[in-house]
Amino acid sequence: MDKSTGSGGASEGSGSAVAEPEGKRGRWDVKHLDGILAALVTVYGILTAVVIFMASGADGLYYDNVFIAQAQLNDASELAIEAQIGILHDLSVLEQIQVHILEGSDEEIIDYLYGQLSAEAVESLERSAELDDVYAERVFAVHNAERENAMISFDLAGAWSERAGVYQGLATVLAVGLAFAAWASLMEKGGCLRVAFAVVALLVLIACLGFLGVHLIIREPLEEYGAAIPVLCCLVSPGARFGVLATG
Repeated sequence: MDKSTGSGGASEGSGSAVAEPEGKRGRWDVKHLDGILAALVTVYGILTAVVIFMASGADGLYYDNVFIAQAQLNDASELAIEAQIGILHDLSVLEQIQVHILEGSDEEIIDYLYGQLSAEAVESLERSAELDDVYAERVFAVHNAERENAMISFDLAGAWSERAGVYQGLATVLAVGLAFAAWASLMEKGGCLRVAFAVVALLVLIACLGFLGVHLIIREPLEEYGAAIPVLCCLVSPGARFGVLATG
């Protein structure tokens, strides 16, 4: 009898020893955790794809505006050369007029040469009897307008670059949160580390959603490309351009 009792007690003791770890594992076995992790992985995947798409779009607009700005700078350089050629032409004509006046040439020749001056030069002579600063400003107006367009495009490219950096950083954090959710879904049920990873993934997702929501509300609206700037006056030269210079 004593032996059976002893063996029975031993078996009860071993049974309780086995049951204790099961009880410990049960404390970390959160109800519906599998479904929560599946939902987290799904939301993370969709949100990460959306943010990466937004980053790609902003990055593309950055490169587009840089390309446009460089093209506008090239155009501005060409316009500056045209303006300088126009100024040299006006100075050459004025010099010829002075020579013919000193030589006492016919008025027809002087009038003909006077007609070869640009409209800006004629207005300047009527205004101050010389080529003044207003003349230079008007001759270089097209060049200055195109250069201003280029600066606007460069500024816009910088703004889109900053926005792309924000989205790329957010996508990186989302990728980390997705990794925690995926690791938790692959771990053995009932482990405390599994629950900890799930909590971290949930907190990261809430933080990312909050950041994205605030960013979308307070961000400043950006144009995709620079606005057109009207040109006040045009350069009168063989390569003169007329109308409005569009930035594209």
